[in-house]
Amino acid sequence: MNTIEFTKDDTRATRWLLDGVSTDIYRPGFHGIHVEDDEVSVSTDGAQIRATSTPQPLAELGGKAIVFAKPPRVNGDSVKCSVTESKLPDWRSSVQPKAEPKFSITLDGEILASLVKDMGFVRLDFHGKFLPIEIHSADKYALLMPCGDNPTENFTP
Repeated sequence: MNTIEFTKDDTRATRWLLDGVSTDIYRPGFHGIHVEDDEVSVSTDGAQIRATSTPQPLAELGGKAIVFAKPPRVNGDSVKCSVTESKLPDWRSSVQPKAEPKFSITLDGEILASLVKDMGFVRLDFHGKFLPIEIHSADKYALLMPCGDNPTENFTP
């Protein structure tokens, strides 16, 4: 077991990645955070892929998968983890879209999350770049207004 110490920002990014980690015992290749290199780390459960800038404490672990005994909680938290060779398939060539998007919409992530939290499966209907997005589920409906044009900087793995 290794021990890794985290800062507040590293803790936030790591916990976000851990929320996307598979717990399926039949899919061990999806367990843990997969550190691609010192710039990008990825997690997946097969239904979602999360990628972010590699948290600093993990930067030297490129090509490895890190499985935590427990997630880091606070600034300066030292966490036990196991480090193994990453078995994550090449997700960039198999599932990441290669074509340019038809259009992009900027949304407030916190509002979107609160709207879909208890909806289960949802369908998003886009009517145009600056028009409200309709959100449908089996028993709920919502409209979400876009936030104007895209931000100048976007993280792209």
